[in-house]
Amino acid sequence: MLSIGQVLQNRYRIDALLGQGGMGAVYRAQELSLDLPCVVK
Repeated sequence: MLSIGQVLQNRYRIDALLGQGGMGAVYRAQELSLDLPCVVK
């Protein structure tokens, strides 16, 4: 499980947990170099 505020690969900042289930978790994130919202699974 990822933490809010955690940065992945110096590229994605985790902002919120959107949902989770048997196949994993989905997070709202921010793509830092483009300053765009995205989703990370």
